[in-house]
Order: sequence, then C-alpha cells, then structure tokens
Amino acid sequence: VGGKNALRIGPSIVAREPLPEGSEPLDAMRSAIVASLGEARQKHQGAKYLH
Repeated sequence: VGGKNALRIGPSIVAREPLPEGSEPLDAMRSAIVASLGEARQKHQGAKYLH
C-alpha cells in the first residue's frame, strides 16, 4: 500500500499510516481486534466471523 503500513479486515483497509496523533499503533489495534474476535467466538460458537 504505497510503502505505508495498513490494517486490513478482509479486503478492506480499516486503518493506514500515518495515524492521527495519539492513536494506538497498528499492531496494538490488530491485537485488540484479534482478542475481541476470540472472545466473541468463545461466547457465540455457532457464529461466523470474517467470512
């Protein structure tokens, strides 16, 4: 993506560097999303996420 780091969910870019001042880094955003999806999958095992 033009030499800049980006966070994708599926084919969509949801965040791209440079980020606004004070924003969490992309790796922290990714970790939070992965953790949230893991919790959601445990609570709702029959649901399909990111398909």
